Amino acid sequence: MPDKLPFVKSLDPDGKTFIVPPTWNKSDPGIRKLWDMAYKELMEAKRIIVIGYSFPETDIYVKSLLALALNENKILQNIFFINPDKNIVKNASLSLLDKHFEKYCEYREWTFSDFISSDDGKKFRQDRLNRSIR
Repeated sequence: MPDKLPFVKSLDPDGKTFIVPPTWNKSDPGIRKLWDMAYKELMEAKRIIVIGYSFPETDIYVKSLLALALNENKILQNIFFINPDKNIVKNASLSLLDKHFEKYCEYREWTFSDFISSDDGKKFRQDRLNRSIR
């Protein structure tokens, strides 16, 4: 995916960062391309890491995108959810995913900083993700 990051930067002609609010209407052509790319990546992912996203009730589009893409995914091995409120994320994610995916889900009650900096986060990244951050 890193080779595709320049595409994300090109979505805004001024190169400014922007936030897409939790809404069904994701009709802007640049945002639409981003969602199409996300759908394709989720369909083909072996491992998905969701950091800090709590599946708000209003973000029906993202929930649908994730559920539809995962139902097409035949090679998924893990979905890791990193969030300081593990129970909310667990309940929300399991309510939108088919029961089949429950065995692939793993939840860590960490902040982003914990995931990056704590000893547990480092061990998790090394042991479960085979990754280190320099």
